[in-house]
Amino acid sequence: MSSRNATASWSGYAHQGKIGLLIALKKIIDLNCENLVDYQVEQETQEDVCLKCGTIIHEVHQVKAYMSTNAINSYKKALQEFEPGSSNYLHTILELQDWETLTAEENPYNVQRYSYSPGKNFCGLDQIEEIILSEISSVLKINGNENHENEDWCRNGYHEYLALLDSRIREQHQYGTKKTYCISIGLDEILQIIDSPPTRSKTVSCAIRSAIYNIYVDFVDKLENNQYPRMLDSHEKIVADVIKMFCCLNDDDLEEFLCQIFPSSTKGKRLASSVLTDDFFIGKDFATTFLKTLIDIYSVMPTIEGGTYPHYKVDKNYLITALQQQPDYLVIVAKNILENDKLNTARYEADYIINENFEGKLSDYAPKNIPRKNGIINQNDLEFITRIEATNKLNTQ
Repeated sequence: MSSRNATASWSGYAHQGKIGLLIALKKIIDLNCENLVDYQVEQETQEDVCLKCGTIIHEVHQVKAYMSTNAINSYKKALQEFEPGSSNYLHTILELQDWETLTAEENPYNVQRYSYSPGKNFCGLDQIEEIILSEISSVLKINGNENHENEDWCRNGYHEYLALLDSRIREQHQYGTKKTYCISIGLDEILQIIDSPPTRSKTVSCAIRSAIYNIYVDFVDKLENNQYPRMLDSHEKIVADVIKMFCCLNDDDLEEFLCQIFPSSTKGKRLASSVLTDDFFIGKDFATTFLKTLIDIYSVMPTIEGGTYPHYKVDKNYLITALQQQPDYLVIVAKNILENDKLNTARYEADYIINENFEGKLSDYAPKNIPRKNGIINQNDLEFITRIEATNKLNTQ
């Protein structure tokens, strides 16, 4: 199977959490923000998402994020095996062909296409966020919140919810059993999240995960449009799996990974106390340097040591970064890297740092012996290598 189809399962998994929020917001609006206490959305119990009041299931939603087909035959099995409730819905990211030709035998539970707006019954992976932000704004207006037109407030509420969902999922995966597994969030809890001033405690890391996910979606979209015609299926899958792995890291491991790929701007900073994401993550640099390295180097497969240290291991270690500063910044970047205590320096001896523009030994631009909290470390063999040079060198291995 091509990775273009295999990756749909993870896309759907990430997408369905957002669908759950959309369903909750729609119900909160229907109830005029009142009498919410008994309502909740559940993930991964009955189909992908269900809306309940107490023990009564009101709506059941299945999410299919197939990117490569909109043929109705690809959805018939899911319709026939649907776990029904009072109202049953199918969510797709593409318009489906020949939906109206389904027979009662092919759609025995009368599953309906979910309507995102009048006349539109599908929603792309890159469109769901704006729909949700609009619904959050509507909820805030009904609830009398003067920030209902404040996009930053709405977006923070969106990320606060995703952070809570992310935490609940991790908790269930770590401690839950198959019998007890349940990810449930009450509608009153959702209203409190979006109506309260942003805490920013989790929104930065969640915003970064969301950005990585959007870059992943863009990568798969380019695959679908044949923009990487020479990529083998095996290489596609490796690149997709690497992005997915980093997107799913817990906060501590995510911070360690970001310190490797942005080793200059993260010096002396903590992700948990960051107000903005820029020190730890710049999406354009991640896509055009880090991801481009993974895509262009095909002869050597990347190694993810410890789950957070992305590099190529050949004659030496080649750390993959997203460094994209212009040559004028070389001295300060070299110094910051050598002074960054969060880097695992033992792995850095006699290594290359793959980046966009810098060349040469770091010791030519910064002191060879740098005092660090964990002692003096000699970094004289650490070298910059440009992405283009590394690509040419490693593809001849």
